[in-house]
Amino acid sequence: MAVMIVDDASIMRMMLKEILVRFAKYNSDDIIEAVDGTDAIDKYKELESTPDFVICDIAMPDIDGIDVVKALIAHDPNAKIIMCSASTDEVDDCLAAGAVGYIKKPPKPQLVMAAIKEAKAMS
Repeated sequence: MAVMIVDDASIMRMMLKEILVRFAKYNSDDIIEAVDGTDAIDKYKELESTPDFVICDIAMPDIDGIDVVKALIAHDPNAKIIMCSASTDEVDDCLAAGAVGYIKKPPKPQLVMAAIKEAKAMS
């Protein structure tokens, strides 16, 4: 049982990690953090087993979240990616690229849990 959090802002990774540990009962050692899109794609490809889901920011400095979704889906068509952003402008593009859900920043535990439940139901 692993999860990946992709966000260039360390405070967002920390907030999401705390929600996952506290409310979703993930062990902090099972939460993989990626600092940008390139890091996410590289780490995902190196994993021995597929994470339960990925929570990914949209606006990042190197590769944006939409391209991360496309790359992860190309590598693993079963990847479950939940987008997390302050902007709702690109939600449709993310979903069209293959994301399974969306969380508005700042993340609220109940919304994160609802998105996780939806993503897991797609298994």
